[in-house]
Amino acid sequence: MARISAWTRHRLSATHLQLHYGLDFKVSIPRAHIVSVERARERVVMPVARYEAEKQRLNIAFSEHGQLLLRLDTPYPFQIGFGKKVFAEKILLNVNLPDELVIIGPLASLLGKLYRQAFYMQEGRSGARAVLMLPGVRLLSAWLSRYRTLTGALLYKGLLNQSRNVFTWGRTAILVICIALFPLLEQVMISYGFSPVSQVTVYSSIVAIIAVVEYAAYAISSEGARMSYYLLAPFGMATYLRARLVGFLLPVLTISLVVCCITSWWLRLTIYEAGMAALLMALLLVGYTACIVWGSVFDLDINQLAEGAMQNLMQEELPVTPRRLQLLGISFLLLAGMILLILKLPVVLSILALVLLDRVICVGLWRSGLARLKRLITSALF
Repeated sequence: MARISAWTRHRLSATHLQLHYGLDFKVSIPRAHIVSVERARERVVMPVARYEAEKQRLNIAFSEHGQLLLRLDTPYPFQIGFGKKVFAEKILLNVNLPDELVIIGPLASLLGKLYRQAFYMQEGRSGARAVLMLPGVRLLSAWLSRYRTLTGALLYKGLLNQSRNVFTWGRTAILVICIALFPLLEQVMISYGFSPVSQVTVYSSIVAIIAVVEYAAYAISSEGARMSYYLLAPFGMATYLRARLVGFLLPVLTISLVVCCITSWWLRLTIYEAGMAALLMALLLVGYTACIVWGSVFDLDINQLAEGAMQNLMQEELPVTPRRLQLLGISFLLLAGMILLILKLPVVLSILALVLLDRVICVGLWRSGLARLKRLITSALF
């Protein structure tokens, strides 16, 4: 809004410029009719709304300061008080925020390009990204946008970011190749003593982990300085940790369930055997995902800023810090241990062992992660 005085007020909306000058003049002009806006400085003799016929101009300026001259595409009808209608293609007026009106004229395109280029430089990009979204992403995005929670927001953000990332198409191709290679790797797993249930469990879990391990190890630490917004948000850190875990668990479990169904069909497993394989797979993935997602909080640095494409890549996609490498190593050892439990123990004992292990992992990382975030908040405030 651009104000002139207590009794004269102009308003600028997304579609119209509303001019109001005292009690005599009030009109709404579509922004599309304004072809130029330029600064002016003319002497004001009488601060009243008047029509200047020789210039085809409407003068509603009351001061020499903050003057702008608007040019319209065609003469526009105006009425001052109870007088007759006049047609003017120029308007002289005062505003105390002239920049709000300057950007709606012919300079809007130039200023918009400057803002856009500055944004690209800040994001470390040379230009706009070509968006090629995965099939079904728009439908899922529309569904997620209905949930006004932190979990829904993070899922919505992650879905859009990953669907627009060219590497996601590569991950999708790798998943398809992995599923196609299962008949060939089946004989290898049989030679190592894998039962049909353990084949489905282990193979489905590994394929799902391949899809997310590239960035799950940096789920929280990749936020860097952006994490300060979450730390100061009105929700608690427990909500943030839960939302982060759910944001990675849902895609992991979805991918693994699809692979589980395909491999179970290929091996002709019964419904009971497929159900046991799915349960073991879910327990394995819950523990592994909690370890790698919540474990990334210990590499978080809220003072870390990324400037440029290379720094963004190193912060969000690459294991470039010792703690990230340690976390990946620990997660792979955990995965190997869980697979060993599934291979060496009967199905029922494997389920109990995985439940106990998941509880230890989740409780331990939950408490230590919250303590770490609280220390970060304390250090940021004091």
